[in-house]
Amino acid sequence: PAPSGINMLPGWEQQLWFVASMSIVLLGTVAIKQLALPFIKRVLPSGWYERWSSTFPLLGGVFALAGAAHFLLLEEFSNIYPPPGAWGGLWQLPGSAAFHVEWTGVVELLGGLGLLGAGMIRKDRDVARLSAFV
Repeated sequence: PAPSGINMLPGWEQQLWFVASMSIVLLGTVAIKQLALPFIKRVLPSGWYERWSSTFPLLGGVFALAGAAHFLLLEEFSNIYPPPGAWGGLWQLPGSAAFHVEWTGVVELLGGLGLLGAGMIRKDRDVARLSAFV
């Protein structure tokens, strides 16, 4: 049994817990986007919020490393992949655990490289803008 014990509940109750959990994540995301971020932007000093994109390279590096880890630790990642029929029968994806670990690793690696590249382009643009004033 899982530490939560949810996988020991009847199938319909597992499905209910899964749908409730995903609904909370969705509603929390919308609340943060619509309520918290505009408030944070208003209370922070001018220009501070806009500088957050300077963290793209760092975030991209973390995502790229996590994507690479999917391949370096394939067995460990495969072990945490849910078996078919998990969550009260809702989890029915075709393909092996290794397949899903690999494709998500590729996506995470590409996304990380995209953030890394976006951060570098922004940095080059900012340097060009500054040098125009010198």
